[in-house]
Amino acid sequence: MDIQRIREEDNADISVIIKASLEAVGLNIPGTAYTDPQLNDLFHYYQNQDRAAYFIALDNDKVIGGVGFGPVTDSICELQKCYVKASERNQGVGQELLKHVINEAKRNGFKYMYLESSHLLQEAIPFYEKNGFRSLNKPLPNQQNHHAMDIWMLKEISKSC
Repeated sequence: MDIQRIREEDNADISVIIKASLEAVGLNIPGTAYTDPQLNDLFHYYQNQDRAAYFIALDNDKVIGGVGFGPVTDSICELQKCYVKASERNQGVGQELLKHVINEAKRNGFKYMYLESSHLLQEAIPFYEKNGFRSLNKPLPNQQNHHAMDIWMLKEISKSC
């Protein structure tokens, strides 16, 4: 498996993975990543942002997952669109993607990583907890673009690997 920055030709594949993941749990609704206008063109979306990036996991040149980050404040970034193809889950792909994105966020000067998720993404929450994310009672200020999300978490990344 290789992890690299998203390329333009990866847009369609990662969009399909994200949409299928959300459809599988009934989150193909407004207020989730499913309806984000940039979902079909993550390459250009992340190219045009400072201190932000999106990465894909490839297995035999096939996209099997992706993850990104973007700024919330000078010291806090948001973990964005962390999804792995259903057939590739529980094989370490998500773990490698998360490790990679945390290291990149640290290189960009962030000290904390924030995320929004849903109780319907039942595999995601224990995964994030295992990786040091802690639950918040509410979203960070001005951070509820995905209003259908009901779980908010934060991790200090300045001290982690």
